[in-house]
Amino acid sequence: MGNNNIVLVGFMATGKTTIGKMLAETLDLDFIDMDQLIEEIEGITVNNIFTLNGEAYFREKEHEALDLFRKSENKVISTGGGIIISADNRRKLRDIGKVVYLESSPQWILTNLNRSETIRPLLNETNPIDKIIELLDKRRKYYEEVAEFKVVVDGKSLSEIVNNIISIIRPT
Repeated sequence: MGNNNIVLVGFMATGKTTIGKMLAETLDLDFIDMDQLIEEIEGITVNNIFTLNGEAYFREKEHEALDLFRKSENKVISTGGGIIISADNRRKLRDIGKVVYLESSPQWILTNLNRSETIRPLLNETNPIDKIIELLDKRRKYYEEVAEFKVVVDGKSLSEIVNNIISIIRPT
């Protein structure tokens, strides 16, 4: 079960949601954004979850949400950037489907963040590039460990990225 799902992991602002929606549409699969799912379950935004309950609480909700996909099929699932911190989450992600790591440089991430209206609670810093580098250095090994495939997103169009993912997960 779950092996035909595609699970997108990567740092925040690497395009997991945008790419996930386009990938799902192209492959005629359902799309699920885990952050949006958690917001629906909790009844508040991710930013407010962090503010009111803290990061540990949010990570617990991510962990619980993964169980909802144990028997899922035909889905593209966009995860939160920190879901890979937990070893148990990494195991669950691999059980859910084919895990694709959207890899990006800190500079590309910052460029994407500057274009986005989404509030990123972990980057509420005076100099966000330093925090991006710090978090990315801590998380990179987990992204690489959990991923079956890696796609570099820097400088590529959405359609290039989607086509790249399709070519590696469904070789002809």
